[in-house]
Amino acid sequence: MADITLAQANALLKELRTEAATSNSKKSRGSTKDGKHALDLGLRIVANPSGTASFVYRAKINGKLKPIKLKDIGERITAADLEAARDAYRAARAEVIAGTDPAEKRRQAREAAAEEAAMVKAAQAEKAFTVRRLCDAYVEARSDEGSDNYRKSWRENQWYLETYLYPAIGDKPVSQVDVANCADILN
Repeated sequence: MADITLAQANALLKELRTEAATSNSKKSRGSTKDGKHALDLGLRIVANPSGTASFVYRAKINGKLKPIKLKDIGERITAADLEAARDAYRAARAEVIAGTDPAEKRRQAREAAAEEAAMVKAAQAEKAFTVRRLCDAYVEARSDEGSDNYRKSWRENQWYLETYLYPAIGDKPVSQVDVANCADILN
């Protein structure tokens, strides 16, 4: 199939968006596009009733035609969009020919990135709530309350924390403190 020009692609996008927006759930008999149009052998523009559109590659994977979303389309298709879609199509097609599913590969990459982000977030959360930071925040909040004697006792408690507690477990995450740690401090 011959390459479509940029002007043709934008005219087609406008037509597909109009058709997708005006069509109801039943397919009209005379429509051959149904919100889709082939640009190259497997590369298509797909428009949805919501007004969004994207470049899609229809690949045969495990004997079934599967749509693989390559790139979203903005208001208009630019030359860079069209070239990027063709490049993504060629790359996806090469992966399919090699026997891999590009959509599954992207899904796995997203899951791995989300898992890594969760691990980083958990590590930061653990780092943020050490015994020292928790105790300092508590003493600071309490030392501003009550009478002079009450405030003085909280400052004395700070000394005990710095002398006995912090050297033993001050930099340990609160979630990792167990009964054995507390028994060691008390002995």
